[in-house]
Amino acid sequence: MTLLEDQHSDVPDSVKDTAILTDYAVATRYPGVGEPVTEEEYKRAVAIAEHVLEWVESHLEMGGETPDS
Repeated sequence: MTLLEDQHSDVPDSVKDTAILTDYAVATRYPGVGEPVTEEEYKRAVAIAEHVLEWVESHLEMGGETPDS
């Protein structure tokens, strides 16, 4: 995230929420560690991932430029 922020000063908080997804990556790599994911947590994780994908795609469409450039 630090590298991304160094390149794009406009990283929205909703993209910064991706840190939450790290816990799920660990849980899938090491099954049985941690608590099961609730439906609410699942929906939030999917929403975060979809938002990040949309944000990245919007930057790719602009050729890497930020909307403020």
